[in-house]
Amino acid sequence: MSVSFFVSQVGKGVVTCMAADTKPVVPDGMILIEEDTGKVFRRESSAWLEKLNDSYTGGPGGSATVGQATIPFASFLTEDSVVVTGQSALTTNSRITATIYADNEDVVFQGWLPPMVSAVVAGVGFTVGIRPDFGNFKGPVKINWGYQ
Repeated sequence: MSVSFFVSQVGKGVVTCMAADTKPVVPDGMILIEEDTGKVFRRESSAWLEKLNDSYTGGPGGSATVGQATIPFASFLTEDSVVVTGQSALTTNSRITATIYADNEDVVFQGWLPPMVSAVVAGVGFTVGIRPDFGNFKGPVKINWGYQ
């Protein structure tokens, strides 16, 4: 099972997995993002509940905002990024996570360093950058992102 996990200082967190995988057992209040489908779930009363809109609010863990962006890699580059804007719910205490959504063979077979989140501006947005772990890359790369 391929699972990446992020926990903030206040115990909230985001878990990502592939839809075909078994969803992990985690504490209530955690958010799960299926990397291959983009579906978002929240753990409540020891069960995963699917989120049905762009901002899930409620329960003991607060709210989460999720989305997807495309990093262009318009030419052969060793690094590229995308600016995510329009995030009025983003605060200085928000914990942001980003994962690569591998939707084609070029992205799947390229080795990647973990996505980097930078230039966070409360109420506005942030930048997500990625680098191949060797060489360079050309072609669009989708990024799933979320914050609480």
